[in-house]
Amino acid sequence: MERRGATKTVLILTIITLTCLTAFKSKDKSTISEGLKGAKNKKELSGVVYNALKRHDFNLMQAFIPGTDEVELINKKVSYQHKNNESIKAELQKSFHHIIESGIDKNINWSLVELVDQQIEDGNEISLIRLELEDHRGHKLTVNIKLIEIEDRWYITELV
Repeated sequence: MERRGATKTVLILTIITLTCLTAFKSKDKSTISEGLKGAKNKKELSGVVYNALKRHDFNLMQAFIPGTDEVELINKKVSYQHKNNESIKAELQKSFHHIIESGIDKNINWSLVELVDQQIEDGNEISLIRLELEDHRGHKLTVNIKLIEIEDRWYITELV
């Protein structure tokens, strides 16, 4: 009789645990997908680019690159046309690696680079953020980020 009660208790606890885990996992997925599509503001986007450069990890910027839907909206909003999200991503990746190489050519220690200044210039269609980076030895590099706001989220359109 005790064994049957223990089995029933274990079964009930297992069902409760699985229910809680499923609810948590579902909630977590929706929060992540909402939180990763574009940046909530320009400062957040500049921090993403800074961290990606510091870590040499282009993938950290993936969620801040316009997708197919955003490119369609960009093409309606700005005076020039982007071909598609894949061409934007390819150009950004090329520019990202060029910036990393430029820093290496200037003897910048990327792991110790700090963001010493950022300037934001608002444009009619495209905004610009200028990041001033410096490592512990005083080696400096300027990075320009062109970005656009689509439906209250900010996306990278170009790195220079």
